[in-house]
Amino acid sequence: MVDSPKITLAPRDQRVIDGGVVSFFCKSSGNPAPDVYWRKAGRRITTGRQRYVVVDMPHGSVLRVEPVKSRRDDSVVECVADNGIGEPSVASAKLHVYAEEQCTSYSILSFRVHVKLLYRILRNAVTTVNPFTPTVAIWAQL
Repeated sequence: MVDSPKITLAPRDQRVIDGGVVSFFCKSSGNPAPDVYWRKAGRRITTGRQRYVVVDMPHGSVLRVEPVKSRRDDSVVECVADNGIGEPSVASAKLHVYAEEQCTSYSILSFRVHVKLLYRILRNAVTTVNPFTPTVAIWAQL
């Protein structure tokens, strides 16, 4: 049985400080399994671009931008799922990029505390499990 593609987990709008890091998540369903890719300004984002990393995962994809640039990245990104059956399924998210001066000292402090906490968790996980096992963490608000 064939089934047209559907986005089952759409990327969410996000806010980030200029120079920061952001990740978008997208999952899909369909039969055959859809190819999932990202677009910005109608153009496909490829992994060869220096600040953009696309990681394929089962039934989905992650788009990571590092570092975020306010003039280039304050825009809409689209997740596209296409399996050749019917029309591709598209979901979009807006990336809002703020200059550091626009952010309150509380939000910057809060961000730094969260990063330090994540670092401690990862450091402890690596040292208690196996210090030679590579660890990858993707941190997102869902």
